[in-house]
Amino acid sequence: MLRDRSELNRYLEEKVNELVTDQKTNVELIRRCTEKYEMPPFRSQTILRLDASTTELRDFEIFCVLDTMSELFPNKIDLGMFFSENEIKEYSRMKYSASSVDFPIIIPAIKVSDSQWIGTIKANTLIKWRNSILRYNKNIQRRLQTKVRGEKTYEVISLNNKAVVTMVRLFKEGKFIPNVITLNIDESEEADYYYDDDSQSLVINKLDHFDLTDGYHRLVALSKVLDSDPLFDYTMILQITAFSDSLASHFIWQEEQRTVMPKKVVNSYNLDDLGNKIVKRINEATSCNLSGEITRGGLVDFSVFADMLTECVIKRLSEDEKKSAIITVPRDVIESINIITENEPSILGRKLHVYQVRVLVYCCGAFYKADKTGIYEMYQKLSEHPYTKSQKTALASGTDKMAKKVFDTIVQEGK
Repeated sequence: MLRDRSELNRYLEEKVNELVTDQKTNVELIRRCTEKYEMPPFRSQTILRLDASTTELRDFEIFCVLDTMSELFPNKIDLGMFFSENEIKEYSRMKYSASSVDFPIIIPAIKVSDSQWIGTIKANTLIKWRNSILRYNKNIQRRLQTKVRGEKTYEVISLNNKAVVTMVRLFKEGKFIPNVITLNIDESEEADYYYDDDSQSLVINKLDHFDLTDGYHRLVALSKVLDSDPLFDYTMILQITAFSDSLASHFIWQEEQRTVMPKKVVNSYNLDDLGNKIVKRINEATSCNLSGEITRGGLVDFSVFADMLTECVIKRLSEDEKKSAIITVPRDVIESINIITENEPSILGRKLHVYQVRVLVYCCGAFYKADKTGIYEMYQKLSEHPYTKSQKTALASGTDKMAKKVFDTIVQEGK
């Protein structure tokens, strides 16, 4: 590709909104995509309505749509802006590969109510449905972004690319914990389905589409994994509902009411985070005077300790040092903790304020891989300093970077 993919995404959005302004044009483009590239009508319609994030589309899918648009609007589309001559030749010869969905669809599931069923689904099946019967219904979704281009205003799906990248990695490493994908059968459509009590299965004889109520980012991540590895598969929890748009919207609202944890607390649950791994090992070490006290919401808050350790120690490590950090860092930090607590035993067995945890970890970082002589004196200086005592709240609520900067300034006093 001759330009950054984000530019192509924006170009597609702009051209769809500029040129696909009536139903007749939309139908003709869908027909041409099917005839020339064998793209399923459902998929080309999804793209032309911007019912899929442009980020999730494959290069070939965008090419198919833009190429057929260039046939209707010869002077309005310039494929050469983005695709090289070789890419244009290659894509022009390709056909869209998509398996059709055969009915009846039989989903082993537990009946929750007359309009709600729970089962499982394979990633391959989910992506197969994505190209033929899965729709992102903008009427019931909350993740829409309004864009303004000149005098035109339109809505597109808001996609958190960072979240997708993280999910792709977890799927590939087999570390993603399966959770619920929710698909809805709109009660207004003429679908034919029933629940078979004997086989405990939801049987769907006829269906135009499912609305994807919850799970879009996971769907995009799975599609990216399968694009690179067609043999990949994963089992996800599947929830099928049969709600009206209004009830489906209420369901989404209800899901959003779940208690939102602070980002620091959320991060502490990431088992892949190096800081979390190190603090877990420190807490479990019987040789550490704070053993068993560094927990979430415990005497020494786990998330506060881990985040400050990342700021003061882990960020300084080279990539080679990080490979052995799970061994070297706990050993060094435990030595520092023991020296401080042996000189200040009142720390043990009591709840430490956030700012006190940050002071403790800062000192461990300042003497990391160094002679520990003077570490307790630094701890005393920071703990007893007038600014520290008067700004407890600020040092607790501010960022780890800010706290470190304050402690750096205090330590430099008198030098």
